[in-house]
Amino acid sequence: MIAVGNHCDIEVLHDIPCIKISWKAHPPSNEFRQACEKVLELMDEFRIDKLLTDNSEAKLFNVEDQEWLNAEWLPRAEKLGYRGSAVIMPRDPFVKFAVNSIAFKRDRKFFIRIFSNEKEALNWLKSI
Repeated sequence: MIAVGNHCDIEVLHDIPCIKISWKAHPPSNEFRQACEKVLELMDEFRIDKLLTDNSEAKLFNVEDQEWLNAEWLPRAEKLGYRGSAVIMPRDPFVKFAVNSIAFKRDRKFFIRIFSNEKEALNWLKSI
């Protein structure tokens, strides 16, 4: 597992295969982007095209970071073969809104599916 600051853990789940990103609390912008960059490195290194994003402990992401993710990060991920994500949704309604905003601004060529727990998300990722 790779810790990025105090707000993100990243690990490669080879048996799925996917990259799991676990967000905690409210990451500062530099930490958020550093974690996203690390995901790109791992996608390239291990040729992984799916993500499991655990937002169950996340707090609200900055609007600028949400826009950066869709405008800057996503095209780079696509070049590495990114196909989509399973997302574990948080309980916080504001974070749910932000996650939905990120997800539904994406081009429909990427899949994204929302889950309430990790087991369901992993089972779905294994099946695709």
